[in-house]
Amino acid sequence: MKDVEFYAFRVPSEIKGRRPYLTRWKMTIKEGKARFPDGVPELNTLEVRRLPSTPEEAYEHGRSISPSHKPVTSEALQDYGQRLKQWQDDERAATADRPERA
Repeated sequence: MKDVEFYAFRVPSEIKGRRPYLTRWKMTIKEGKARFPDGVPELNTLEVRRLPSTPEEAYEHGRSISPSHKPVTSEALQDYGQRLKQWQDDERAATADRPERA
């Protein structure tokens, strides 16, 4: 596991005459400098995150790097489409039996 430091950045406003503002999300200094070349990290917003450095560490700590679900097949999509159509037909039939409200 490695410790990674994240900061909110104070960036100049794009609107002339407005004060610089603090970003709503936190980034590493490298990411912040790439996105906002004129931005300055606010040191009092430091957040240290422990991130896995290998897939084994990620698995060990329950944070899988690779997706654990199977890809969606065309058969599954067709089945879903048929079930959705059946549900919509059932809903139409159920609402058709209801009397109109005045």
